[in-house]
Amino acid sequence: MSISLALLGLALHAGTTTFAAPALHKGPEPHCAVRIWDTNDGLPQNSVVDVEKLSDGVLALATLGGFALFNGTDFSVEDLSTSGALRSNRFLSIELIPDRGLVAATQDGRLQVREDAQWVPLELVSGTSNLVLDIKAGIDGEIWLAT
Repeated sequence: MSISLALLGLALHAGTTTFAAPALHKGPEPHCAVRIWDTNDGLPQNSVVDVEKLSDGVLALATLGGFALFNGTDFSVEDLSTSGALRSNRFLSIELIPDRGLVAATQDGRLQVREDAQWVPLELVSGTSNLVLDIKAGIDGEIWLAT
């Protein structure tokens, strides 16, 4: 599989930023239901850092404690610590790239592509940063990385 990568380096600057927030309601709207899932329900870790909806409607969840799939009722957690492809269960970002699949960045600086329920390493171009903070799909199927 041939994959072209476009790298985007972002520099974060210390400073004060003020955000205006909309007025908060005291509770959910009468026609809304709220349900909270956590590790007691099967989530690998309570900090979900990224979510992608797959073509079959299943949600792919990246957490700081692993990767899970959620069908609306149950979690299916992939134990990546026993996988040869992934060395870290601490996900920073996932992105569904059209015609390529789900791409994940882990805290150890590795990129992985999920193909047929298996994680396959994706090598970066020599000389690029090893820490990928975010992944985005480009218009023409390229992969943009924030380092």
